[in-house]
Amino acid sequence: MRDSALLALIRRRSSCRRYDSARAVPEEFVLSMAEAARLAPSACNSQPWRLVAVREPGTRERICREGLGGIVANRFASDAPLLFVLCADMSIHHARVGEAVKGISYHQLDCGIAGEHLVLRAEELGLGTCWIGWFRQGSIRRILGIPSRVKILALIGVGFPLDKSEPREKKRHPLSAMLFADAWGREFPASPPEA
Repeated sequence: MRDSALLALIRRRSSCRRYDSARAVPEEFVLSMAEAARLAPSACNSQPWRLVAVREPGTRERICREGLGGIVANRFASDAPLLFVLCADMSIHHARVGEAVKGISYHQLDCGIAGEHLVLRAEELGLGTCWIGWFRQGSIRRILGIPSRVKILALIGVGFPLDKSEPREKKRHPLSAMLFADAWGREFPASPPEA
């Protein structure tokens, strides 16, 4: 089967850690990425995701200095002209009850889907993105005035890539290592050839 436009986009998308810091992300791009996130599905249509689009240079610098330092500094984020702070509103009934009753963090699943919609739309717009999961939640909460009922799940650096070379080949496990048929470990009979 030939790649569709969507699969080609997914294949080409990779984490960007070098941004053209002098080139701002246009407002209409910010709105388009947020719209892609908004359209994501969620458990019981609860839509727990919330986004803070941080464009102001001083605020971004403060987030990088106070919220991203430490063992894993993520210094590249200071060059990203836009940081999305992906949050879950935990006051939504399903965000709390699903985890308490079923042990499943539905808010994380839902927000992960919304975030991936956002980064795929960014790729389509010619932007680079990088998920950031190592941060100081308390510092970022304080800097941005995020209420305590809201959980910060990730930051996503966004900007025009500085390096426009061909993306590196993705090193992934073969499909046969992750796709099983009807039971764990049973090889899927029609697995396509490994790419």
